[in-house]
Amino acid sequence: MIPAPQNDKSLLQEHKFYQSTEKQLPLSFNGANVFIIFLIIFLAGSTYKLITISRRRRRTFNQEFEKTNPV
Repeated sequence: MIPAPQNDKSLLQEHKFYQSTEKQLPLSFNGANVFIIFLIIFLAGSTYKLITISRRRRRTFNQEFEKTNPV
């Protein structure tokens, strides 16, 4: 069990500190954040590229299939 705080003033000061920091919440660009942002952008770009390539291949396959097997 966590012991109860003995000093109520320190608890109140801590509460005020966290209340003041909740309003600001600055985005700090440290190495981990930059890496995560880069990773998200890279994954989004590669997913987009994969989708466009697969659509292009499907379209050319359907065109070739229609040429060889006219309905």
